[in-house]
Amino acid sequence: MKLNSRRIRTGIAVGAMASAAVVWAVGPAAALTVYKEHARAAAGPPDSTSKAPCVTVLNEKHQTGAQGCFEKYGDVFWIKDRAADGHHVEMSGTTNSQEGKVGFRCWEDGGSAAGWQKCTSFSGKIPETSTERVIYTVAIYEGSKYINGITQISATK
Repeated sequence: MKLNSRRIRTGIAVGAMASAAVVWAVGPAAALTVYKEHARAAAGPPDSTSKAPCVTVLNEKHQTGAQGCFEKYGDVFWIKDRAADGHHVEMSGTTNSQEGKVGFRCWEDGGSAAGWQKCTSFSGKIPETSTERVIYTVAIYEGSKYINGITQISATK
């Protein structure tokens, strides 16, 4: 059997990156403070001048099911349910700080008709340093069942 060295190298690189992300996210044992907020209606999408990176999540039918954005100035979490399929969207994650771990959870249950929603109560709770990173996942759920999600890493400053 002939081995495909390119596939093997890719598999090793992907595995190493996943392991590094887990170690970074978990880090040394420390208490995790988790802040939670139910998303509220927003006047519209994130302002393009805020440069909030956004991700799009596909549902089980491979259609656009959700969007989520992290606006680092003000620590605003934006979420939008994009499909009238009975699912809901959550954005959750953590930082790994010298001050200890900080987690967050932002969820919506207004469905696709609710439009853009945002969580704004995390400002001041996420450390703002030039080396601080936040790792977050935008995910689609049916009840408590995970459907799909995308994880992103972003600077906090």
